[in-house]
Amino acid sequence: MRKWVLYGCVLALWAGSAWAEPAGDDKPSAALATLVTAANLFRTEASDNVEQAVRKWGTPAFVRKWNREVMTLFDKEEHIEWHDFFSSAVLWCGRLAGREGVVALYSPWSDGAVLLRIRLAGEKTRLTDFRALSGEALRGEPLPDKPSVARTLRLYAGAEIPTLALARLYADSLRAFEAHFPLEGRPDLSPAGFAKNAGSIGQETALIKTRMLHRMRMFNDFFGQAGNRPFLAAAGHLIKALEAEDAKAVLARLAAEQPTEVVETVFEMPVSVRGGFAPNFFGRNNGKVLVGLVSPTAPQWILMVQMEERPGAAPALIMEALDLNVSGQIVALAEKEAK
Repeated sequence: MRKWVLYGCVLALWAGSAWAEPAGDDKPSAALATLVTAANLFRTEASDNVEQAVRKWGTPAFVRKWNREVMTLFDKEEHIEWHDFFSSAVLWCGRLAGREGVVALYSPWSDGAVLLRIRLAGEKTRLTDFRALSGEALRGEPLPDKPSVARTLRLYAGAEIPTLALARLYADSLRAFEAHFPLEGRPDLSPAGFAKNAGSIGQETALIKTRMLHRMRMFNDFFGQAGNRPFLAAAGHLIKALEAEDAKAVLARLAAEQPTEVVETVFEMPVSVRGGFAPNFFGRNNGKVLVGLVSPTAPQWILMVQMEERPGAAPALIMEALDLNVSGQIVALAEKEAK
């Protein structure tokens, strides 16, 4: 329990500084800002309707390739797996030259990435090409013989605190992306030395889909068990209190060992983020229920809520706030604590 509280407190202190505006020299160029905006609009629309978003943003060649290489692996009712993927995918930029650039939409929850090449042309900005990659291929790791043993699924096995498992995946994946996709460079989806062990788009997508299916089972299992209703109700109460900026309602549900800095950090978030949190993860750790909340508006922010049943009362909560962008520091902290 002590480590959970320690990580939550330190994460909140780091996270509290993340809302500051960048210094003038660090602000992105107009082209980079346009690239980010276009990619995030596509991501947001694909979170709701992937078919419609691809048709709207993709060139005819992009749409044909996406339908041929990716969507043939998904039945109509399985499109929700992509909605889940895009709603919690974080956006990285690299290799911007002139009016073309590359972005990656990476989901640590499914440990997969969709790399997009985007042509900037005002209202005619379009996605011109893509590449789907499993996390293993992205990081240059051997592809698993059995997807069920991929290290991503440790996140769902309860072997360690999920936020730490997420941080390890995210930090390693971002490091690999940045090594091959500097902000300036030819907008190539397959630069020299990158993802040398990757399979075809279909093979890589199939591996990502394995994790997507695992997530669908996670949702079905948790929502389908009557014993989980108190935890679902507690999560719903927390979500409403965050949206309503009702700090008292949140504090009333907290366990005694909860660091108040975490709660303060959460209420410093913009309402567009704080008011959009929704359940994205369910699990168990040391006999306690875990509910992960993510806002599609800013999916790099995660609230991991540990819940413990209390006889005759609502579950006691311990909240942990994680900014995925400081994953490297979190892993370093964990390794230092382990020594």
